[in-house]
Amino acid sequence: MALNLMIVDDDPQLMRVLAMFFDLEGYNVIHAGNGREALALLSGHQPDLILLDLMMPEVAGEEVVKTLRATNGGPRIPIVIFTAADSRESELMAAGADAYITKPFSLDGLSEVVHEAIRQASPT
Repeated sequence: MALNLMIVDDDPQLMRVLAMFFDLEGYNVIHAGNGREALALLSGHQPDLILLDLMMPEVAGEEVVKTLRATNGGPRIPIVIFTAADSRESELMAAGADAYITKPFSLDGLSEVVHEAIRQASPT
């Protein structure tokens, strides 16, 4: 059964590339163009993982993480942050991210981070 992956990024070109890549990897891809849209979509979708850009208009990725982690009930969704801000690891992890990768990244490298986050979140 295919896993559901939510990708949240305000860059339409990067969003298309990531959606195509993960679609080819067998994921069902849901996408949102900003944090506000992602939070709205999460009321009706339960992805297996969220791939989240940190710097976005309206609601930044860090606020999305904090909002999701503060919400009680429902399963804990693994969150992988991708960002150009590579010096914020401790802040991102403290906010509730499960993993992060810095831009620029390779698609294979991103795929490895996503697979590892899903593996760690899966019950053994």
